[in-house]
Amino acid sequence: MHDFFKLVRYKKTRHPQQCTDTSFMMVSTVTRSSSCSILRRCSGSPLDHDGSRLANLTNFQCTITTVADRAKDPSPSPRPARVQGNRIGMIEERLLVGCFQNECKDYSFYDDTVKSDNIQILEGVVHDFHQQGVEIAVFSELFLCGYHIGVENIRKMAETSDGPSFQRIAEIARQHNMFIVYGYAERDPTNDKVYNSAIVVNNRGENVINYRKTHLYHNEMFQFEKEAFTLGDRFEPLFEVKGFKVGVLICWDIEFPEPVRVLRLRGADLIIVPTANNDTLCNNITLPARAYENHIFICYINRAGSENGKVFNGESTIVAPHGQVLVKAPSVSGTSTTDGGGSCIMQGHNARLVAEMVLHREEYKTAKMYNPFFGEDGRRPHLYNELGSNK
Repeated sequence: MHDFFKLVRYKKTRHPQQCTDTSFMMVSTVTRSSSCSILRRCSGSPLDHDGSRLANLTNFQCTITTVADRAKDPSPSPRPARVQGNRIGMIEERLLVGCFQNECKDYSFYDDTVKSDNIQILEGVVHDFHQQGVEIAVFSELFLCGYHIGVENIRKMAETSDGPSFQRIAEIARQHNMFIVYGYAERDPTNDKVYNSAIVVNNRGENVINYRKTHLYHNEMFQFEKEAFTLGDRFEPLFEVKGFKVGVLICWDIEFPEPVRVLRLRGADLIIVPTANNDTLCNNITLPARAYENHIFICYINRAGSENGKVFNGESTIVAPHGQVLVKAPSVSGTSTTDGGGSCIMQGHNARLVAEMVLHREEYKTAKMYNPFFGEDGRRPHLYNELGSNK
């Protein structure tokens, strides 16, 4: 039998090798060639910081509970430790996420049949995701009506957050026991203003969040969003699914550091970002940076192909807290990335991305201990007052 134990000093030092006090040790990884094991206790002299082979563990007394042994030990456990990769003994939350990158389509006439067609596509995708065990399905910015369709068509296609499209999608969510997030043009019935919005429907068919985009993209050559929509004025509360606290942003929002940090400080574990973008720098640089600097999962769901002359690059991406890309759809002319363990199924420019997110809360606590940039000892908000000014 081959065993390998890696011990990490658990102390407030930047580098584990600086700690030699065994009372601060914890086991971070265990791998066995036989059945999965849970290391309960370990005591003895310290090891080198890069770990040691079993042959060098002569000074250690370890108590190991195997899966078979657990049947002999009926003592209750509030939540059994799970194993993924080299992590063990940590409380984990798991969430299987499915994202649909849709191929753009031009219509000669825009009316409710466009939304009906897209809801039919949504239902088929949700059905496929359900077969895979997906727990939350995410669709792109303005998925129901299209993005680059002109101001007049946007206003014509806009509907209230509880309108007929929501009613149909709520029923789909109930039938498949799944959370669904989708983008649409929202009309506020109180003032007739139109917003670029994303709605979250839970697995009971309830509207849990309706987020209005707070940063409408524009530059000297492109004013469409500012002409078509009204700015949202707040970030919505987090919602929870399978132990994950989740926030929602839309497209350009994530290119500003502050919205992500606000949601992270509220406790978000995952940020969902429906988008319509043609800038590959965001996918390749901004998303991993936002994930890493906030220790957070990010789902970024784009459109792909050409829509009335505007090209969207695809490359929908799911990123882990360390900045690792779990899965990325191809660009309109590229190949997908699945090195992080996710899957991507292509049909034309349509892409179905699925990835399992595993949230190690103890690992986050350890990371925060070594680099407490979210704690009172790290951040200094009183120095950031200038962020509230446009000067």
